[in-house]
Amino acid sequence: MKPVRFTFLNGSDIAQLELADAEILALAALLNLFDPRTGMPVAVVDATTLTERRTGALTALGERHPARPDARVLGNIGARATSYGNVRLLDRHCDLTEIRVHSRRPESREAFAGRLERNPGKPVVVTEDRQTCVEGADIVVEAARLGHRPHTSRRRPSSAREIRPASSPARPGRTPGRCAGWAAARPGLGARCTPPEPLLRTEWIAPGALIVNYGTNGAVELSLTDIMDKIVVDDWGWAQAGPFGALRARVDSGRLTRSPLHGELGEIVAGRKPGRESPEETNLFRHPGLSLPGIALGAAMPRKAEARGGQKLRIS
Repeated sequence: MKPVRFTFLNGSDIAQLELADAEILALAALLNLFDPRTGMPVAVVDATTLTERRTGALTALGERHPARPDARVLGNIGARATSYGNVRLLDRHCDLTEIRVHSRRPESREAFAGRLERNPGKPVVVTEDRQTCVEGADIVVEAARLGHRPHTSRRRPSSAREIRPASSPARPGRTPGRCAGWAAARPGLGARCTPPEPLLRTEWIAPGALIVNYGTNGAVELSLTDIMDKIVVDDWGWAQAGPFGALRARVDSGRLTRSPLHGELGEIVAGRKPGRESPEETNLFRHPGLSLPGIALGAAMPRKAEARGGQKLRIS
């Protein structure tokens, strides 16, 4: 039995239900929308392209506030589908003069560069290594896809199952990280659950840069947060979740707590906290991928379809 996650958008009449640990391709997605008052299904939306676009939109929104206004050079590690949305929307806002890309497989980075050269239609530098991609860049996006799992059965222990809103932090006594949670349920597992090799080295980061790290898993050096002037997240509860969440290890080691965190992106957008305050700041924006933007976009699609004369499908 798979654990599920229920997400409700405040002020909306739409809710989402999803498998929280589905063993399927992350971007082969369907969005299931329900009326939270009745529990009845409202729409089933193709969420593959939607996920790509809402991830890129959140990255671009995060760049708008903590990045330098003159940021023009992008270094992007990773070539998965959401990477395209990131680069395309970052270019739309920043008008990038140099786009560098790198991924583990040569064929994937070449294909990714070809897609970017068609749209947004700018030259792309394909690098042979991560360091060349990152060094000196004004904006660095770590979008590599890591799928590390513990060396054990894929079945999740019953003690790790829970249903909670995506925006809430882990409950007291509950370990949010997957590997740590499994280790607690199965003694001796922790020794066999090793973190991935860091893909982003602290020494590569130029002063004044913005680092964007997203996804459930992240492979950045533990010392990365030590050089940051501001650390911004989309949601503090989920920024520290996941087996190797980019901030999770820093929380566990005591390097990062809620108090020195600059804030959540929503606080900056709403004007409650400042964004970048000087060109010299080196800042980090971490977003593990909240469901809320997907719900907002997904809920708009059936309304638009209905306004254009679309038909409802009856299920009986």
